[in-house]
Amino acid sequence: MSLLKIKRIRLIYIIGIALLLASLCTGILAVPQVYAGSPSGSRHAAADSGGGSGTGGGGDSGSSGNSGTPIALEEVPVDDAGGDDSGNSDEGGTTATLPDSDEGVTITSDKEDYAPYETPVLTGSGYAPNSTVEIMVMAPDGTVTSWTAQTDDQGQFTTTYDGTLDAGTFTVAATDGAVTSYTSFTDATYYYFKYDGLDGDCPGNEVVVVISLLGIPYDWVHKSEMEGSSGYYAGKFRIFNPSWNYTDFITSSVDGKRYANTGESVSTSGSNKTVTGYYTVQYMLTVQSENGVTGGAGWYNSGDTAYATLNTGSIYIPYDTDANFINWTVGGSDYGSNYALSNPISMTAPRTAIANWHTAYYLTVDSAYGTAGGEGWYDSGDYAYAT
Repeated sequence: MSLLKIKRIRLIYIIGIALLLASLCTGILAVPQVYAGSPSGSRHAAADSGGGSGTGGGGDSGSSGNSGTPIALEEVPVDDAGGDDSGNSDEGGTTATLPDSDEGVTITSDKEDYAPYETPVLTGSGYAPNSTVEIMVMAPDGTVTSWTAQTDDQGQFTTTYDGTLDAGTFTVAATDGAVTSYTSFTDATYYYFKYDGLDGDCPGNEVVVVISLLGIPYDWVHKSEMEGSSGYYAGKFRIFNPSWNYTDFITSSVDGKRYANTGESVSTSGSNKTVTGYYTVQYMLTVQSENGVTGGAGWYNSGDTAYATLNTGSIYIPYDTDANFINWTVGGSDYGSNYALSNPISMTAPRTAIANWHTAYYLTVDSAYGTAGGEGWYDSGDYAYAT
């Protein structure tokens, strides 16, 4: 498939996704309220300690008491989903419409979106100097994590969220009981695709996996794109998880060799998913015979044992043909004299089993006059003379 055609398919696909998401925007996704002081037993993030204008501050970590003052998050409509420059549907993310922060106070994250292994750094400013600020983070599943940080002489603090990053939007609120600021950050599901078992005889332009969204194929991934320890980065997804299909059989540059898909696995690290398709090398057994019906030909996994077979070891047609099986040979070596089953053939490469025969043909000599001569049986390939 040409690159232009693929790009057109991706463009049509992305337009379709955009129209679908536009229809979703008419609905409202309610997000639970976040109350100052999360229930005990929730996982807590650790606050950084140390001084420094605008970058750090001393502080306590741990669950705060319930101040009784609810910090209500507004209802969150589904926002638009973007697209990355690779042509993939982007993460399909949702963005919270946050309440306005109180005048003069802010809280920000050092990044808008994080990989599963990263730690969000949160920085607040505009609070009372040397005061305690409670930070609350609501995860995509509604779980609230709460801890406190201490502002420095300039009313600033820096702390980290050490909770588990799951795919979705994290909403953050920071309050000292008098003023509150809000922000959010996201963690997408990152998908990587790899292969195992394809060697250097597999051309780089072979399509190994087709990735789909909502059942619609949008990315045809070639072997050359998947090479390397990290595999092929398909994109980051939040709403619509991708599906995929690894190619059942992939051709080789070597005649009689191919690769067969034997399954796949999905490993998860945080919200990072790595999909691996497994392949085994297969070799072709070819069975040749000038007589009878052969069996045993086909594809075999590398290292398997194969056998060549024939349905008969002799053919006799009066005054015509007299053929008798001699033996099997593979690569010039003798593989047994039993026509019904050859000796074991180790399929570590493409193999050709040949049934060898002793064949004689009958020469008939007719003449309306005189006495004819030369009639009789002759081995295949011999010369005969009629007299």
